Amino acid sequence: ENSGTVRSTWREGTAPSSAEIENLNQRLSSMPAEDILRWACSYIPTGELVQVTSFGPTGMVILHMLHSHGFLDNQQRNMKLQPKRPNAATVSIVSIDTLHLFQESYQHTRKVKQTYDISI
Repeated sequence: ENSGTVRSTWREGTAPSSAEIENLNQRLSSMPAEDILRWACSYIPTGELVQVTSFGPTGMVILHMLHSHGFLDNQQRNMKLQPKRPNAATVSIVSIDTLHLFQESYQHTRKVKQTYDISI
């Protein structure tokens, strides 16, 4: 995987340059979603990677992929599932409650939290 060579040019605690970001965009744009998630969890440090979702169809697919590969924050913390890459980052799940959601949205959020055993 060539994307690792880009990561090695980053200095710890600094953001990648515009050229590095462009290079990554070109490399990752043709990869399947699961490979991009694996890449992100391998190269982005724990605590810096979050999945922001409103639990719509695409967000649920990504959440399921993260869960399937053991990358959700609670999975390593609870030691219920080991990630396929032991040094991989964990991903926290974030959702914004506007306080104007329908009751069904809150029910769906509770079901997602229970199904995936996550805190949001």
